[in-house]
Amino acid sequence: RLNRAEREDVMFALGRVFAEAHKKTNPAGYGYEQMGLADNWYDAYTGMVCAAAQDAADAGARMPHEAKVLALAKKHKVVLEKVKPRLVHFDVWEGNIFLQDKQFYGLIDMERAMWGDRLGDFISLDFVHDVDHKSNAALVRGYNEVADEPLVFDKKAKVRLGFMRAYLGMIMFAEVETRVPKSSPHYHMRRTLGRYTLSWGLRQIKD
Repeated sequence: RLNRAEREDVMFALGRVFAEAHKKTNPAGYGYEQMGLADNWYDAYTGMVCAAAQDAADAGARMPHEAKVLALAKKHKVVLEKVKPRLVHFDVWEGNIFLQDKQFYGLIDMERAMWGDRLGDFISLDFVHDVDHKSNAALVRGYNEVADEPLVFDKKAKVRLGFMRAYLGMIMFAEVETRVPKSSPHYHMRRTLGRYTLSWGLRQIKD
């Protein structure tokens, strides 16, 4: 296990990796290449939301709050349309971070990678605090040291974080239906976590 100083070093290095990845943009469009790229982030995002809801429906479950997410996206369309199409991993958590000798070594599992809002890489590491909390200071410091556009947590950034968190919750909810047997003790726990993440994102957008 890492002590506090070692963890901060890893998070600082990870922030730098995020910043370098986010320098890669795609002039061809936004979203998942396998789904077809959209001309702007609003169109890509709403298409991804609908696809996640359909995945849940195909598995026999109704996605919570789909209409609310789409309505809020329409309300904040101007904000979303200004997002640049950056390379986003979108599944960075402890299990996907490799260390060597207690130092950051690399990331795995690009299954959710997309061209979209870079803020999506700052929501799955901490399900308790937001990225601007002091517990994530080393991550942000590392990022801003090399980023072409340093992070600024203004109201628009909070809204964008909320949309990415809401979408992550939808993905988590849909994946439970296809990956976890209903008889498993993890089924209801992971389903609840998906709902919680989605609801947190909605609250963040509205605040």
